[in-house]
Parts: sequence; C-alpha cells; structure tokens
Amino acid sequence: MITENKDVEPKLRAYALCDWGDILRRWERLRQPGVEEKAIHVLESSLQLGSPIDVKLAMSWLYLNDIYITQANWERALFYLDQARRFFSERADYAGLLCPSRERISVSNRSC
Repeated sequence: MITENKDVEPKLRAYALCDWGDILRRWERLRQPGVEEKAIHVLESSLQLGSPIDVKLAMSWLYLNDIYITQANWERALFYLDQARRFFSERADYAGLLCPSRERISVSNRSC
C-alpha cells in the first residue's frame, strides 16, 4: 500500500493519506465501528510525514474538523478549523478561507 511504503516520496504518501482520510470521514463510512479512530489516525499521519503543508494537505485539518463536529468535540473541531483558517489567511487564499469561515460559524452556533 502506498501509504505504508517507505520508499515512496513523503509528499505522495501524505497526499494518499489525505485522500484516504477524506473517504473515511464521509458520513456513510464514519458510522462504521472503528472508522472514526482510523480516519483521525490517517489524517493526522498525513500532516506528520514532514512534507510542507500545502492547500491539499491543509484539507486534512478541515476533514479532522468534520470528524470532531460529528463527535460534538467542539474544542478539537475549532482547533483544526483554526489551523486551516490560519493557513489560508497567511497565504491570502480568499477562496480557501470561505470554507473555514463557514465551518466556524456552524461550530460556534452548535456549541452555544
């Protein structure tokens, strides 16, 4: 498997983990036993392989945010949302900022 092959370039492995995490975090999969923990592990691994964070890998923060929202773990959800917001803000990526801004409003309203 590409995500476990140490001979594969770290960026390619990180991208594969990010895509795998995207699939795992979808509602129909997330409800299956053990999938939440697996998705969190996969997405966190995509961010920890040492590859510089780019727009693709920044999506892992938003996917983690989605998972923690489903768990009603607002602190962790906002943590990952803030990571993405800072990333997109630093790059003046206004399109990228739209998703974190919308999610922050959604999470803030749910935690009240």
